[in-house]
Amino acid sequence: MRSILFTVLLCAGASVAMSQSRTIVFGGIDISNVKYILNGEKQDRSSVIGMHFGITRDIDLGKWISLQPSVFYIRKGEQNYDFEDIDEIKSKTTFDYAGISMPITFHIVPGDEFRIYAGAGPYLAYAVSGHYTLYRLEDNMKTKLQIGNGDDDDFKPMDVGYSIVAGTDIKAGKVGLRGFIQWDGGLTNINPSRYPGTVKTKSFSVGLGIIF
Repeated sequence: MRSILFTVLLCAGASVAMSQSRTIVFGGIDISNVKYILNGEKQDRSSVIGMHFGITRDIDLGKWISLQPSVFYIRKGEQNYDFEDIDEIKSKTTFDYAGISMPITFHIVPGDEFRIYAGAGPYLAYAVSGHYTLYRLEDNMKTKLQIGNGDDDDFKPMDVGYSIVAGTDIKAGKVGLRGFIQWDGGLTNINPSRYPGTVKTKSFSVGLGIIF
């Protein structure tokens, strides 16, 4: 993870030296869920709301295209209401991810002071922590998930997928404002081999950023 992040930042730094760029500090909320397939059938899960924030370097590669490497934190997860025990109301599973993304964006409306963009690219995220909470009528039970690739772990740490992004930049002088939306689709099965089925993350984010 560290070597990949170093390589991304090194490439971004080299590009910045030759191109016009801007830095965006962003934050927002995300609505996430998982795609859980068991024995060939999709299992119903409900979404959870989390936070999404980070730093983006928007590097112009021309009038109509730019590269936007980002370092981010995001909380993803799911909720389950399907319990036979009437004392158990629901369960919630959450993961805290730190990651990097590398979308290429196209300028639908190009410009330095006003810009509308859309694009897509890969992301790589690592689960730094996870929790499982069981909500019951009398009390709740919260446990910390074991994240790793071992036989006793609950979920795998790596989440690799794609991001689809779109947004608008409005800039006056050296500072500006960005509004954005983002869809993340996980391609990695984060379910360990000792559990049946496949689990892949998915999330929709909306937020604002300050342009420097």
